[in-house]
Amino acid sequence: DNAKTNEKNSLIKHSDDDSERSKHLPKQILEVGCGDVPLGLDLRNDLLKMKSDTGSDARLVINKIVCCDYSETVINILKENATAQTNESISPSKATATKTAETEESGSVLDPSSCLEVDYIVADARELPYGNDEFHLVMEKGTLDAMLSDVKMGVPNCVNIVSEMARVLIED
Repeated sequence: DNAKTNEKNSLIKHSDDDSERSKHLPKQILEVGCGDVPLGLDLRNDLLKMKSDTGSDARLVINKIVCCDYSETVINILKENATAQTNESISPSKATATKTAETEESGSVLDPSSCLEVDYIVADARELPYGNDEFHLVMEKGTLDAMLSDVKMGVPNCVNIVSEMARVLIED
């Protein structure tokens, strides 16, 4: 009987540990209506600064940032800017300088694949192209205000957008 009780307690504790561990898994973030100055990009930059300052891997905190906007033009510009920044950061002269600085500071070279990327997609906030429960955080910085400028459809559009944001939000 004692052995069964100990085994049961061990299983319960293991289950609790798994539940607690899942609360601390990296999070996925969606920014709806990012426009040409996405918060998601600022968040990524802050996380990479944290990584630089502390050595903590930003991907242990957040492993997915998606910025979406209705405007294909805006998303294409954001993608072009991201590609240009990536190309600039891996140019041979910068790569050598970065590698030397990183090696001197930490004794090891950071793996470039460990960088946190931002995905930019064209999407209508009223019909998000994601399944239920996919993001831990959904941000919006002005889309609802912009929608409310439409006297006839503003409120119904906003209700739809908020419903979509709630649908893709993971319940913790």
